[in-house]
Amino acid sequence: MMSEKPTRHISPQKKREDQGLDAPIRPQLLQDFTGQDRLKANLKILIEAALARQEPLDHVLF
Repeated sequence: MMSEKPTRHISPQKKREDQGLDAPIRPQLLQDFTGQDRLKANLKILIEAALARQEPLDHVLF
């Protein structure tokens, strides 16, 4: 009979050393995205309109 629990090498929880590794490559604000100025302007209008209506943003494909 096996009384020992097997050691897991992976876990769904983030470890302290994992925190912030992808932060520099993930834009937090619309202005952090580079290029596509016209597209960003249109997206900003869509987001502001949805916020004003207090509704979720419709599906957007690029």
